Parts: sequence; structure tokens; C-alpha cells
Amino acid sequence: MQAKDSSSRYGILSMLFHWSIATLFLVQFYLIKRRPYLPEDAPERGLYMLLHKSIGVTLLPIALAFLIWRLKNLRPRLPGHIKPHEIFLARTSHTLLYAIMLIMPISGYLMSTFFGGTTSFFGLFNLPMLVGQNEAASAFFSSMHTIGANCFIGLAIFHIAAALKHHFVGKNDILRRMLPAYNPSPLEGEKE
Repeated sequence: MQAKDSSSRYGILSMLFHWSIATLFLVQFYLIKRRPYLPEDAPERGLYMLLHKSIGVTLLPIALAFLIWRLKNLRPRLPGHIKPHEIFLARTSHTLLYAIMLIMPISGYLMSTFFGGTTSFFGLFNLPMLVGQNEAASAFFSSMHTIGANCFIGLAIFHIAAALKHHFVGKNDILRRMLPAYNPSPLEGEKE
């Protein structure tokens, strides 16, 4: 399998970025949604927050690298029967997903730092505290983080539903070309 994308399928690097980011965001949501159900004195509460912050720190450079890769790389062509409004929705939702992938770790870091908390990277080292404590700023970035999370959930559901619709209703290769085992025929993915 090729590293770069082609006109008919995504390359291994795009797939690796896509599925890694999707998996890490799922883990993030599990950690933050599961944490409140733990007893107040449970050591796992602190561990969950440490992991949540550490994975957030990890997601930022991965998301930046993915965005640069997307901007510099060819994208597979859409099948010729895709309607203009579907193309608009796909491009808009992808742009919003990329923006949220950057906003979430940055707003989380700023929320924590303005609150006066440290951001540890898996307990190995702490990120520098670039700003001083500020309750109003912490509240602002907390709201941004929450709104971003809700938007990400909605966009991810839309993204998955659209991929499934193309696969099961449209019977095209849009979903399959993001899967490693897919081998397109020479004509698949070309504009009609």
C-alpha cells in the first residue's frame, strides 16, 4: 500500500492519522465521561484526568501534522454522482472537524492553566504555565472546551452517518477507501 493518497484511495499515512485521531478522541470522551462515576477519593479519578490531559497534549501535534498532510496531499476523487450539496456538506464538516481537532487541546490546556492547574504529560514532565491564574479566562476556555466537545460529537456522528449512507445506500467506495484492505479497481473513484 502506498504512503500517499491517490485519486482512487487514501494512502496509509492518511489512514493512520484518521484512525489514530478517531481512537484517541474516543478514549478522551470515555475518560472524561467515566470519571464522574468514580468515588471522590478513588485514585483512578486523578489518573483519568492525567490521561485525558496527556492524550490531549498528544493530539495537538498529531492533528497539526494531519492538517499539513491533508493540505499538501492529493485527495481521492469523489464519484461523479455525488450531488453539489453533499460535496458542500462534506467539505464544511471536514473543515469544522479539523478546526475542532486543534481547538480542543488548546482550549483544554488554557482552561487548566488559567485555573492554576498543571498539565502533565503522562507524569513525565509538566507543560510550561504560559499564563497566570485567571478565573474568567478559565471559565471562558472551559465553555469553549465543552462547546467544542459537543460540536465534535455532532460532527463525528454526521461524518459516520454520511460514510455509512454512501456505503449502504449509495453503494460507492467512499467508506471503503479509508480502510487498509480496500483495493479499488482502476476505474473506481474516477469522475463519470
